[in-house]
Order: sequence, then C-alpha cells, then structure tokens
Amino acid sequence: QTMSGSNQGENNRSDDDVDRSSRNSTSRNSLLGKEVQNQLRERRDEELLFARFKNVASDSLERLSQQAEGKEKLKMGDEEKRIITSMTGMGLKEGIAAGIVTFFVLRRGPIYIGRWVRRRQLAQYQQQSPPPSSGNSGYKLSDPRMTNSSNPFQRSAS
Repeated sequence: QTMSGSNQGENNRSDDDVDRSSRNSTSRNSLLGKEVQNQLRERRDEELLFARFKNVASDSLERLSQQAEGKEKLKMGDEEKRIITSMTGMGLKEGIAAGIVTFFVLRRGPIYIGRWVRRRQLAQYQQQSPPPSSGNSGYKLSDPRMTNSSNPFQRSAS
C-alpha cells in the first residue's frame, strides 16, 4: 500500500503539474486568441468602412453621369459668345500682323542690313584716305621721259 500510496502521491503531483501547465497554456492561448480576435475585428471594421466609401463614391459618380446625360447640353448666352469672339478676334489680328511683319523682316532685312554695312564701310574708307588732288584717282604716275634727279634708280643707271 505504501508503494501504491506513494505512486498515488506522485500521480497527484503530476496531475497538478499538468493542470498548472494546461492552465498557463490556456491563459496564453486565450491572450493570443484575444489579440488575434481584436485584429480580425479591426480588419472587418476597416473592410466595412472601405466598402461603404466605395459604395458612396460609385453612387455619386453614377448620379453625376446620369445627370449629365439627362440634361440638355450647356448653351452659351449671346454675351458670352460675343466676349469669346472678341478675344479670339484680337488674338487672330495680332497673330496675322506679327506674321506679316516677320515675313517682311526676314525677306527684306538682309538686303537693308547689307546696304547699311556697305555705306558704313564706305564712309570709314573715305575718312581714312586723303582727298584726291585732281582726276578720278588719287595716285599720279610720273612721266618717264622726264629725268628726275631725286630718283635713285635713274642715278644708278647713268
């Protein structure tokens, strides 16, 4: 009996240990389970919120598209038409004027610039050169028949 009594004591202890460990694991599982359940609950709430937002947005877009299709097209009044016409007319007139001016500047500009440059070069050349004494040119040829004693080449030849 003593042996069986001691075995029973050991069995009771092991049962107590098993009970404690199962309680600890159960409490851990319950804590983990609560956290997981809270996360799942939060996700479900988020999904519901997103679904509601999606429904509201799609409904409002559908209503807008139906309103746009159902109504007549927007029409401008006479005053708006007149203002838009005057604005585009001003831009058109200015654009045509700029095109014509550009055409003439690009076609005639180089000719006028070339003439102006030639005149300036001619004016500078005339200021630098001495005025001619007589005739058309400023250089006079000497008469070869006349012996000039100041000519060194003639002195060496004689």
